[in-house]
Amino acid sequence: NLTGFIQGSDQMPASDFPAIHVLSFSCTEHTQEPKQGRWDAENCLYPGKVCPQVAGPQPTLVWKGMTTGVICRPSSCRLHTNVMCFKPCHCVLVILCSVAVVVWNSFLRLQHPHGSTFRGEPFYMPQETHLPTHVFARAEAAMQFETYLGSHVVHGMCTFGEPILPGAPRYICQPSACVFSVYGEPIDVSNIVFSPTSDHGCTHARGGQRPPGYPVVVSFIMTLHDSDDFAPHAIIELFRTSIEVDSVEYVVVDDGSQIKPVRTMDMLRRLKTLFDQRVVFINLPKSLGFGMANDIGIRNASGEYVVLLNTDAYVMPGWLFAMLNTFNIDSTIAIVGPLFIGDNHLVTEAGGFVRSDGSAGNFGRGHIWSESLSYARYVDYVSAACLMMRRHLYRVIDGFDPIYGKGYYEDTDLAMQVLHQGLAVVVQPGAIVYHQEGHTFGSDSPLKASLMNHNRQQFVEKWGSFLKTMFSGPGSDADEASSHWYSAHILWIDDIVPEPDHDSGSIRTLALIEILRKARIHVTYQPSCHRHPRYESMTRALGIQVQPVRPPTSWVLQKHGKCMFDLIVIARRYVFQAAWHAVQSQCPDTPKIYDTVDVHFLREARDFLSNQSDRVMDSHSIVSWLNSSHVPDELRRNRDVELSYVDLVNVTLVVSETEHQLLHVYRPHAKIAVVTNVHELHTSDMPCGNRSGLLFVGNFNHPPNGQGVAWFVHEVLPVIVDHLHPAEKDTFNLHIVGANNHDGVMRMLASVPASLKEYINFHGELSQEALENMYNLVRVVVAPLLSGAGVKGKVNQAMSYGVPVVATSIATEGMHLQETKACMIADNPTDFAKHVIELLRNCTNWVQLVDNARVNVEQYFSHDVARARFLTVVLPLLRLPH
Repeated sequence: NLTGFIQGSDQMPASDFPAIHVLSFSCTEHTQEPKQGRWDAENCLYPGKVCPQVAGPQPTLVWKGMTTGVICRPSSCRLHTNVMCFKPCHCVLVILCSVAVVVWNSFLRLQHPHGSTFRGEPFYMPQETHLPTHVFARAEAAMQFETYLGSHVVHGMCTFGEPILPGAPRYICQPSACVFSVYGEPIDVSNIVFSPTSDHGCTHARGGQRPPGYPVVVSFIMTLHDSDDFAPHAIIELFRTSIEVDSVEYVVVDDGSQIKPVRTMDMLRRLKTLFDQRVVFINLPKSLGFGMANDIGIRNASGEYVVLLNTDAYVMPGWLFAMLNTFNIDSTIAIVGPLFIGDNHLVTEAGGFVRSDGSAGNFGRGHIWSESLSYARYVDYVSAACLMMRRHLYRVIDGFDPIYGKGYYEDTDLAMQVLHQGLAVVVQPGAIVYHQEGHTFGSDSPLKASLMNHNRQQFVEKWGSFLKTMFSGPGSDADEASSHWYSAHILWIDDIVPEPDHDSGSIRTLALIEILRKARIHVTYQPSCHRHPRYESMTRALGIQVQPVRPPTSWVLQKHGKCMFDLIVIARRYVFQAAWHAVQSQCPDTPKIYDTVDVHFLREARDFLSNQSDRVMDSHSIVSWLNSSHVPDELRRNRDVELSYVDLVNVTLVVSETEHQLLHVYRPHAKIAVVTNVHELHTSDMPCGNRSGLLFVGNFNHPPNGQGVAWFVHEVLPVIVDHLHPAEKDTFNLHIVGANNHDGVMRMLASVPASLKEYINFHGELSQEALENMYNLVRVVVAPLLSGAGVKGKVNQAMSYGVPVVATSIATEGMHLQETKACMIADNPTDFAKHVIELLRNCTNWVQLVDNARVNVEQYFSHDVARARFLTVVLPLLRLPH
């Protein structure tokens, strides 16, 4: 009764899928014994008994309270086997019983066309298939590893049920085991069991679990050959995690099997019947081999991306989102593969490498997970056991070559085609796949060895000259074999792993590292203190190797007595002080950069002076004051220490021309370069007239932010409120957003007069998405800083989102805002309030400021500007061409 499946390349019509599927009994030839199986629910067959023999001339099935040969109805039943225990002469009876069930179910469907409306009569009782014990064991191992991932935050895409990549919906790390079918019934989805369930805890279908949208985003391609044990498990894991993209389809190719894949076809039927999934099944009349079977599947797919997956590979939550978003890292990326995990949580593959003689190997094989394997990296190839690529690219290149026959080296050959075009192959360890290798040919079978040797010769004949030009020699280890992908290696030392949704310094750091990575420069990031697991995993997923936090005395910067890095960047004064001895002792001749992030002694001097009075001092005045006799000894010592670091390095980075001029006064012969904040422009459709209120954004671990917002609510806000009309007050609010030290903010706000508290909304820390929504709603952003140094990211960020800014002169220092007329500046409460009220009332001026601000960001703070400035500094130190 397996109708509707296609032969060749024709598509399966949806109408051929029956809405009702019933338990069917079949006869085993030459035997009267039942096949082994099990039932496991109340009101069903007695536990532990399968087709028990009872008195009488023929065997029957025994149920609690009745004797029958058909199906039990309670929704709690789950059937785990086809029952084949009748003599051939009883087939007629079985057929009659099955027909009776079909008629009865048809009657129920007429009574309840959209599914059962009462819990005791499910509209669908699926047939279950008996899988060998080892398949259950493998699925169990995969589930155990999934739990392992959930409790070990340094692994994979999901950490404690939360995604690590920006923009990832939270639910992708909490895949539903229960979704609603197209008939409105909640269906339990767990490994291989589909059955009706209660709606408690069920969620609506999301992403690819919904009926497919068009165009399809991802096509899953799976090939079968004389194996029906593993694919159903693999397919259901695909379905569980398909919520991670908008729409999917399933393309399964039977590569000339002699054994009909009944279980797999049944699973596909369920996906179509219950969830209206797009399913294509192709039955090849004879076997063409792994590569060509996949080729036919890809050419019959419709998704923008295709994912090849072996039948014995089980995907983990977050894998699909991680792999898909890897293509955003670099426009040259053509193929992406996951981290493969096998038995005992050991790595089976973290990407592959190729030598000039055609021999190949896998990174990390047989090892436990480690930092060296945990970040997205350029590799020579990834296994076709699971890989993703754009479908149109596959059609542009030659695709799988038929010369490799049944298998092996076809995926390496595919990667060579991509690399030969100047494109890249990347392994993304944020995507994890549990894989049992060697299912097709066995792990050490003579057939496998023969295929490997033969196809390696074919591979070398085809790619010999390219291999000798690009790849390392015979016998080279993994490090040597991968060295050709990076032109240089840089060590970046900072205090914490970047947290881009917390502070502008992190945004800048990630942007600069991204510039290096796109220039094929390998970056190793060494945090010196706090390391947040979520941000650590996010940084790795973006292609950066993150080292564990260790004392500098434990850092290993040499290999075989030679420094492993071509350049070392040390950020922030206090990090430099702790790291310098370890760096200099192991890498004395390696060029070094000191990234100030902001000039610390300038900020500290302003902090001290702002606590003495509200007077704002520019950098020239600070220099004069620091040279006076009134300066505390600690401030003078801190200045001298920071200046000594400028003397020790090849280049010092600052973020503004103001700081460049300041350091030039003290060190006129030092090499100082300006590499400022980096922001990209965002568009907003919200017009001025539909916006209201003010917004302050700042990390309250940074003292100038708490000081500035306190000054604003006590000195500026009363003036604004006093001058607003009654109607204007109805829509007026001050929104305060920021991470950390919320207790300190609340204590400060507690002292605000009650007449002003009604206008203040303290939100604490917001997600990136929520903050973007806030920028889309408010009329004005305020930056009332009285102290600090460097370039203020809050001002850049507001302008990049199309919101005008009113700020103090310190908040706009070094940003070229006065000459571009991109911001309103005031240093006293009256003028500050006046500018705010003007923007609340005058949309013409508001629009002009927004336009000017966009020009300012593009001219001074864009990625292109930062790339040009930063590479001008870095490439000469690395002795690389610009």
